Order: sequence, then structure tokens, then C-alpha cells
Amino acid sequence: MVKGHVKIELFDHKTGKRIVKEHENMLTNALAYRAGIDANDNLGLYSSEYSLMPLGTKGLGGLFLFDGPLTEDVGNVHFPMDVHLTGCAGRGAGNPASNLQGTIDNTSTKYEDGKYTTVWNFLPSQANGVIAALALTHTRAGDNPFHMYRANAWNRISTGYRHFVAMDPDTDTAYFTYNYQATSTISFYKQKLSRHLLRVNSPYMGTEQSALNYSVSGETLTDRNYWDITPDYDGYIYLCATQGNQNGNATVYLRRLKASADHFSLEEDTDFRQTLTLPEIFLYPSNASKNTHTMALAVSNGYLYALSYDRKSVYRISLADTSQVRQFTPTIDRFQTMDCGIYPHRGSGIWTEFCYQVTNSTGGTETRRTRGLIYEDGECRYDLASYTTSSWSMKDFCGYVTDDLRMFSSYYVYFDACQNYIGTICNLEEPITKTDSQSLKITYSITDG
Repeated sequence: MVKGHVKIELFDHKTGKRIVKEHENMLTNALAYRAGIDANDNLGLYSSEYSLMPLGTKGLGGLFLFDGPLTEDVGNVHFPMDVHLTGCAGRGAGNPASNLQGTIDNTSTKYEDGKYTTVWNFLPSQANGVIAALALTHTRAGDNPFHMYRANAWNRISTGYRHFVAMDPDTDTAYFTYNYQATSTISFYKQKLSRHLLRVNSPYMGTEQSALNYSVSGETLTDRNYWDITPDYDGYIYLCATQGNQNGNATVYLRRLKASADHFSLEEDTDFRQTLTLPEIFLYPSNASKNTHTMALAVSNGYLYALSYDRKSVYRISLADTSQVRQFTPTIDRFQTMDCGIYPHRGSGIWTEFCYQVTNSTGGTETRRTRGLIYEDGECRYDLASYTTSSWSMKDFCGYVTDDLRMFSSYYVYFDACQNYIGTICNLEEPITKTDSQSLKITYSITDG
């Protein structure tokens, strides 16, 4: 049985005070899920870089720090959205410019007498805030917690521009649609999966079938010609459209479909039909290009998230009480826009891309982009040291993650293991708070007991 032990050392450079805490931890089912998928993978192609073994450097080679406790349950394997990410670390050298990521100490990290010990160091500028829980994760997740898949083992659904919108776990059926939709008819397709025998390289059983041609010809949309088709993790597919954006009195149309295990089909929840009137709110209409379609509306954990017209903020509207509207604006210095859209995250909140400006080494202005999360309470998490100067392809990594950590994304299906899982759970008896005057050292030991 694999066991873990963590030692936390917090050193204050102003006072010279050192705080030391030690704690045991529990193992989750994440490795069992990952091992089940990887065992069916093409090991000849992926084993050198992406396999779980050795656990000390691969499957449990990354670290997450959270500002709240984690539920101590072996089935609690998904990246949590009820607590916020405070810091992370992988196996790389780290980046001093990172606000989150620590650096591995290769001198102290070692395997000895059946114990693998990993040591990470965090600068005063990194991982600041409350630390109430720690978790080991995959090494790639520690290096980049805002990227979910390994992006190699994929199967294309068809020659059309399709994307995954739901899965019926009772019948092992995947549902797809186009990632752009005109106002007359929205076409859905379905395909049976082999979830237990051929998990990665050949997941589909039989041919694709038509599931539903859903007519929206009766809807009058004056400002746009496309609907956002967004899955949530409540068993429904949500259809969202807006109009009246530019006059500051937006209207949002909401429909939803249920994947029916009884009829192997999709059914509309007619009791849910909603038309929301949002006075003095400007919303962004998605563009019409099928290749660069940007999700402007998403449903996550009972809330509708709607991108503002200038893409500088996002509105969160409660579906239980649509009068409850909050506006969230990222606090990044010189923030510009969220121009790659918004996508629902498992648990709550949304994925997005933050576009911002910096002054580069030559004194010029440079536009950068970084991926990140907006939590349900409006908190944001991102790593400004992990950026690109060109746009990320958000639709390729923001996908639907199943219970056993496999992921579907875009019209290429990454039938694959989600990297940012919770492999261990360690809740501190008393949280600690790290400030910018303190450095942090984490020593995490894994023993095959």
C-alpha cells in the first residue's frame, strides 16, 4: 500500500521565524483510473513521456496547494473548484516570474530504502495565501494546472466540425454536434463507446447515428445567427443564444436537452425553457466562423456565464433566481480581454484565456495570453509566467471530463486521461498563510508500505 508523508517549512526572511508542520495523507482512486486507461494505451508511442511509472516522478510527480480542505474520500479525484489553487509545482526548474509554481530541489529529491522523497521550494513571490490542503498529482499537472490533456491519443469523430456535448453513462453513449449552429436546425449525433475494453485508441463501437434534429426556426434572433451548445455536468446539454447586446438590454434564450437512457435519444426539458431579460447588460455575440467559434455563453453548476460585449468581464446569472447577477472582472495588471471564449469547468466555474499587456525587456508593449480559471465566487487563478503571444486554441483543451478522468474535446476526441487530478489528499489540522516575506519548502515522501 502506498503511503505519503508531507513536511512543510515556512521561513520568514524578516523575522527569522520558522514554522514546521508534518502530516500523513491518503491515496485516492485517481491512479487506478489512470492505470486502467494507460494499460490500454499504445505504450510503444507514449510510455517514454506520459506513463504513470515511476509514481514518484510521473503519476505522483506534481504538487497542488489549496486554500481550503479537500473531502477525504478515495473517489475525490477531480481538480476541486470549491477551494482555490494557491500554488503548484512539477519536475521542472520552475520560473522565478511565476506567481504559483515552485521549483524542484534535485539535490534533495531522491529514492532511498523504499521511499521516494520530493522536495519543492517556493520563493517569497510564489504560492502566497492560505494553504489548508496539499495533493500530489501528475507531474504535468504540477507544471501546468490549466492544461488538462496530453494531446496525443485522439480519434476524429467524423470529417465534419463536431464537438462533444454529453455522455449518457447508463448506455455508454457519446453525443456530438457541430461547433457552430445556424438558427434553423441544430443536428445532434450519437455513437456507442467501449469504455472497458478499448479505452484510448479505438473507443467507438459501430457507426455514428443521428440522435436529434432540433428545430430553432421559431426563435427570432436579430443580432446573431449562431447558438452556443454547452454541456454541463448535470446530465443536460444547454442551448444558449443572445440578442440585443449592443443596446445594453440583452436577451438570453435558454433551452436544454436530456440524454435519455430509456430511449437512447435526446429529449428537450420543455419545463426549463427560459428567456432572460438582462437590463443594462451588454453581452458578446459569438462569431460565425466554424473554425474559430468562440463560446460566449456557458452553463456551469446552476449558473449561466455570459461574456461581456467588450470581453473584459463575465456575468454570472443564477438559473434558480435570474435576478441574481454578478459581474466578474479579472484583476490582472493591464488586463485586456477574454477573447478565446468561456468553457464550463467540472465542479463549477469556467475556463478562459486572459489577454494582458506587459512592458518587455526592450521597453516596448507586448500582448500576452495565459490560460486560467474563474471560480464560482469570482476568484481567478492563472500563471503569468506561462504565456504565449498568440492565441491558445481553447476548444482543444477545454473538454468534458468523465468520472474516471477521461476527456472529450473539440472535434478531435481526446479519449484520454485528465492530467490535473487529485492523487493524494492531505488536509492540515490548521491552515497556514504564506506572505511575500516568506519562502516555503515542501518535502513529500511516498513509501510503498
